[in-house]
Amino acid sequence: VNEKIRENRPVETFEISYEEVQKQKGIKQFFGEKYGKRVRMVDIDYSKELCGGTHTSAVGTIGYFKIVSEGSIAAGVRRIEAVSGEEAEEVTYNLENFTTKVGELLKAQPGQLLEKIQGLADEKKQLTCTVASLKKELFSLEMDSMTDQIESVGSVSCLIRELPLDPKELKECAQTMMEKQKSLALFFISKEKEKCTLFAQLSPDLVTRGIHANAWIAAIAPIVEGRGGGKKESAQGGGTALNKIPEALSQARKWIQENST
Repeated sequence: VNEKIRENRPVETFEISYEEVQKQKGIKQFFGEKYGKRVRMVDIDYSKELCGGTHTSAVGTIGYFKIVSEGSIAAGVRRIEAVSGEEAEEVTYNLENFTTKVGELLKAQPGQLLEKIQGLADEKKQLTCTVASLKKELFSLEMDSMTDQIESVGSVSCLIRELPLDPKELKECAQTMMEKQKSLALFFISKEKEKCTLFAQLSPDLVTRGIHANAWIAAIAPIVEGRGGGKKESAQGGGTALNKIPEALSQARKWIQENST
């Protein structure tokens, strides 16, 4: 576009009959538009089309053209938004200033920014892998210590505690513990940012006795201002009152005691 602007071709307009337009294949018309008997044609030498809008007298007066956005607005239809002249120059200057500031922040020249950012992305990826590996080691240590923390509540072996795990890891931890124990009632809570996750799981013998995980979650979730549901064997819930987690754990223990007799 800017190459065409620099050519500075003259822009001419003519009024001709629509009948004449239909005889000339090189004149662009927009499908769906309604035209009268006489129409206005804009001619820029390499482009001719019907248009009733205002136009510059020469392409060069546009000065500079800069695309600022491009995207889909419908199936098979894309919209390009652009600015020209002084506004286009201002957009370019702002981008240059932004690039300079990013370079200063990353201590890199503009031409080195891509390499620098790629290096940071690779470093982040490596750190993420390291954190994941450390979490696995911590998880393994937690599993060893949790077996010693199983307690008897009434006539039920229970493991009720808060764990520093995400929801997926919480389920994996519960599954591993259930595989190690013949009879066990698990109730775990984990918190992440401003929310907490509740997870309950019971061995088959406890379900047979009428102790159900979904009822357990339903009773405790409101304490942390949340709700949940699931099956008799396992259920999950969530809440937002993180300060109520100790109370929720205490009530989870009390609920088992009341429902195991």
